Amino acid sequence: MHISIAIVRRSTLPVLAALLATPAFAADDPPLRYAIDLSDPSDDLFHVVVEPPPLTDADRAFDFVAFAPGVHAPLHFGRFVQSFEAFDADGDPVASERVGADRWELSEPTRVARIEYAIEDSFDSEDEGFRPQPSTGTGIEGDYVLLNTFGVLGYFDRLLSHPVELRIAHDDAWVVGSALERDSAGVFAAASYRALVDAPLLLGDLSTVSIWVGDIEVAIFVHSPIAEIDAEEVLFKVGDTLEAAGAYLGFTPVERYVILMDFIDRDSIHRNRFRSFGALEHNESSLYAFPAGSASFQGIGSIIAHEFMHVLTPLHLRSTVIANFDYSIPTTDEHLWLYEGVTEWSAGILRLRGGLTDLDTYLQEMSRKIATAARFDPEYSLARLAAEWSTDEGVRQYGNIYQLGALTGAVLDLRLLELSNGERGLREVFLDLVRKYGRTRPFDPDAFFTDFIEATFPEIEAFFADHVLSNVPLPYADAYATIGVTWADGRLTVDENATDAQLAMRAAWLENLPLD
Repeated sequence: MHISIAIVRRSTLPVLAALLATPAFAADDPPLRYAIDLSDPSDDLFHVVVEPPPLTDADRAFDFVAFAPGVHAPLHFGRFVQSFEAFDADGDPVASERVGADRWELSEPTRVARIEYAIEDSFDSEDEGFRPQPSTGTGIEGDYVLLNTFGVLGYFDRLLSHPVELRIAHDDAWVVGSALERDSAGVFAAASYRALVDAPLLLGDLSTVSIWVGDIEVAIFVHSPIAEIDAEEVLFKVGDTLEAAGAYLGFTPVERYVILMDFIDRDSIHRNRFRSFGALEHNESSLYAFPAGSASFQGIGSIIAHEFMHVLTPLHLRSTVIANFDYSIPTTDEHLWLYEGVTEWSAGILRLRGGLTDLDTYLQEMSRKIATAARFDPEYSLARLAAEWSTDEGVRQYGNIYQLGALTGAVLDLRLLELSNGERGLREVFLDLVRKYGRTRPFDPDAFFTDFIEATFPEIEAFFADHVLSNVPLPYADAYATIGVTWADGRLTVDENATDAQLAMRAAWLENLPLD
């Protein structure tokens, strides 16, 4: 099974009927085919045609994404649909009815040969509900389009793993950035609908540059209204972080990784009523949206490091729940501590070990995380946070995953180093588990703690029981004392009188240990 996607120029296929004219699959394996017409973006709508393979009576529901991986907030893209119609092979209408915020029901699905709908972008929608931040939404602007495919393409639940074809008509001068790769025929390929909606596109007046990080090709695509901010400038700002990340990984988890960056001018921010900015990780890419200006480069290395580290989890290390994500409900398991907490810890430690920040600065950053974590409700363990993030109170507590989650990773790393006499920390255990499971073998969420303990030490069972499943405070003083760092008066500081044993453990902590 695979998906083929062709980006089609306006001059060659100006209408959706032409977009869907040439099948990309064998007749005995018809794909679920999508076409998006952006040849005239002035109406601010994605015009979509869907041609499904033969449907069954079980395929009455056509859904739009309500929740997406990595976005811990409701999206409900069905609310942006402006029109929806279904037709049979002769072009006669097939009755359909909206039956929910994100669902349309087809009266006779076995007759359906084509669905047509128009969906507005989330950037400037007049909908008064939750507004996705730019990196999790969709935008049709004058000189570019930001396309999170999960925000435009609806789906049949039975066909989530079915072959898919997507074609997009757009200005023939536009550059297209995406992790989806073209084959020799100019067709993009992916593995499934799930892979398709995990690969955003940035199309338009973009600058681009590529570099190699070890054996990983990293491509950067940038949209910016400011000439001084382009792909070369982004590379200058984050190149050393990418190099440090490559050294931290120690192996090649993906062959190609794509960074998509949208710098948004003040007028667009005001017009679209943006209130927050940020980034969204994807398995082989990440999408960033920031205000256009030099201030957006402050801390960009840490942000890039975090998103890049998601190539480990959830790409190579994720549960069956996440691998089979349900786009209609708040899908979760209790391992948010791993997906976001350990990733955030990795983003910081790789910069320390890569020489991009010194020890004193790193300890100051961790001290700030400790102080910030203390402002959240101490009754929320990491496991409870994972289970309740979609509730009103869980939303208010969610930010602690980047504080307490990262701190838990830090203390777990020190505990593993202590138990292994400095031979194996969290990075090494994490990478061993990545290689054990990999992209095609998600883990059983109920068995993962046991797997982790069996791969390390019996003492780690108590660590998980206390600090992930329950809310016992982390032992900062004892943990950091093992490397000659003192926790006192709300600060982590280097102990100038550290013993030889502490200094030896610190040396092990400060390096990426050899992998088995």
